[in-house]
Amino acid sequence: MRKVRGLIEADVRQIRCVAPKIDPQMPPAVQQITEPYHPKYMEGMDLVFAATDRPQVNAQVVQDAQTRNLWVCRADADMDQPGDFTTPAKFQRGPVTVAVSTSSPALSAMIRDQMLESLDDRWIKLAEATQHLRPRVLGCGGLSGERRSDALRDLASRQALEVLGEKGFTSLESWLVARYPELNVT
Repeated sequence: MRKVRGLIEADVRQIRCVAPKIDPQMPPAVQQITEPYHPKYMEGMDLVFAATDRPQVNAQVVQDAQTRNLWVCRADADMDQPGDFTTPAKFQRGPVTVAVSTSSPALSAMIRDQMLESLDDRWIKLAEATQHLRPRVLGCGGLSGERRSDALRDLASRQALEVLGEKGFTSLESWLVARYPELNVT
């Protein structure tokens, strides 16, 4: 289900799930084949995930996918047959997405969870503010390339975070314009 959710979030158009038993919460848009794995189910696919609870089935899926020159990700990452890529453990809060990848999916998930717990909500607010202010900086013809780069760096600084956290968006905008008066053009 986690892999399917990630694929749906990425707007993958065709998803096929093959398993003797499929989670009843599987989205109806997913083609569901309630049978044991067979390589014929790879026909028409571009990407394969071997995500069963049986290492020998995952190994066969990897072998069959690679024989067909299909990219394959193996969830249980066997060193002898690891697959072609891994997917990071990730979370998204507003406009902030954090992805963690290590040699161990369990370690990646633990680090992700720890990062999520310790994420300062002010960073989310700063990312939201940046969505509004960054286009203004980029579109300002009065800023030289160097000043534009400086303004973007300042907008992503600890000081900007503190201004936003203490005084709000309007104060952050005023703080930025005070530093870069060229932005004052409306």
